[in-house]
Order: sequence, then C-alpha cells, then structure tokens
Amino acid sequence: FGIKDKLGYMFGDLGFNSLQVLVNTYLMIFFVNIIGISPVHFSLIIAICKASDAINDPFIGRAVDNRAGSKFGKYKPFLIKYLLPYIATTILLFVNLSGMPYAFRIAYALITYFIWGIVGTFINVPYGAMLNSITSDMKGRTDLSNFRSIGSVMANVIVTSVAPLILFDQMDNPVANRFVLLGIILSIFTAVCLLLTHVLVSERVIIPDKTDE
Repeated sequence: FGIKDKLGYMFGDLGFNSLQVLVNTYLMIFFVNIIGISPVHFSLIIAICKASDAINDPFIGRAVDNRAGSKFGKYKPFLIKYLLPYIATTILLFVNLSGMPYAFRIAYALITYFIWGIVGTFINVPYGAMLNSITSDMKGRTDLSNFRSIGSVMANVIVTSVAPLILFDQMDNPVANRFVLLGIILSIFTAVCLLLTHVLVSERVIIPDKTDE
C-alpha cells in the first residue's frame, strides 16, 4: 500500500465525477433549451429517476456485496464492466432529438436518464466499497478518502471551467452539437482515469461474500 494506490483511487473519482458533473450541471440546459422539453416535464423526469434510484440502490449494493472475488479483486471488475455502458448512456443523453415528436423526446429522456443512473451506481458503489479492500489500516483509509476528495474537486473544477468555453457561442447561446462533443471528450478522459484506477490500485484485504440468510 502506498502512493500508487492513493493516486489510483483519486483517478477513480476524477473520472467518474467528470461525467457526473457534466450531466448534473448541463443536462437541464440541453433538455430544455435544445431538445425543447418543458422545465416542468424535465423536473418530473429527474424526480422519477431519483426516486427510482433510492429503490434500486440497495439491490445494486447487495449485488456488489454478493459478487465473488477474482484475481483482479472484488470491486475493480465493476469499474471495467460498466465503463462502456456508463460512457454510452452519457453520450446518448446529449443526442439532439429536437426534431422528433414531443412524446418520443420525453420517453427517450426518461429511459436514458434512468439507465444512466443505474449504470453509474454500478460503478460508484463498488468504487466506494473498494476503499476497505485496499488496506485495513485506518490511517491508510483516511488517506484514500482524502485523495478521493481531491479527485472529486478536480473533476468539478475541470468540467465547470472547460464546459462553458465549449458549449456556448460568443453570444452565450448553447450549441446543440457541442454537448455530445464534450460528452465524447469527457468520456475518453473518464475511460483513461478508470483504467488507471484498475491498474494502479491493488485490493489486498479479502472481503467475504455476503450470501442470503
């Protein structure tokens, strides 16, 4: 256990949160200003998906806990397995469907955002639990938490600094095709970060599988 693990763990939050910040900060602008979904309907979509997340999270956590360990560890494989679905659903959220019927746009937004939330949870839950499998030393776990916070802050700073320069024209109007472009750029960045996490982090502590009582 050492600096390699800490940096690797930091890259996990740096990559994962880059797409989280993009969606959480700019999806409303895209859906409302570009796609033409009313703010009321957008709010309903978010509320429905967030409520569903609260129901789904315990089941996803249980699925993660029940997974048997492998030569790569118990939690790292989730990062790789769900990386492409996470990237794909993020990009799909920013596809310009403004020319489609309104009902189709609503259904598309609801389904895509719902799937995006589930896929993201399948990365975030094992990533958080991974801390306990890297080291059993409490100081080491505190260090890992601190490096995770650094990654989260860096993701916020990078996205909120770069996104306005790309997404808006000189008159501060959002440009439709630039949203998916930024989604692709940040997806590549996220893929590199999560792969670095997989390579640099070592799961040393054996976490027993939780089976049904």
